[in-house]
Amino acid sequence: MRLETIPLILGGLFGLMGLVLLADAVIRDGSFAPTERRQRARAQRNLWGEAILGFGILAVAAALIGRDVWRYTTVAMLAALVLCVLGLALNWRYVASMLAGRPSGRVTETSSRSSKPTAE
Repeated sequence: MRLETIPLILGGLFGLMGLVLLADAVIRDGSFAPTERRQRARAQRNLWGEAILGFGILAVAAALIGRDVWRYTTVAMLAALVLCVLGLALNWRYVASMLAGRPSGRVTETSSRSSKPTAE
């Protein structure tokens, strides 16, 4: 494999991720998988922010595929930076709850102790 093909492969992967984010923003929730039942309500995601983030990742893919010979690589990377920051800012509550929040399916130590019957 030649070294010049690595940016093309990475650009293809970034392009696929950007298209998946765009599709997730456009397709209605619950159309492929049933709605999940959680004990705590998760923070709602901003669909516009998710679509903007998808466009930012697509701009990164375009810059990677264009490599050094494309004259708009710098413009694409600057646009990607602005779009990704804006998309993350619009979805900040959702991202923060996913990173810092405890998954509701996991049992904690205090809840497992209280649910066990005591042997007398």
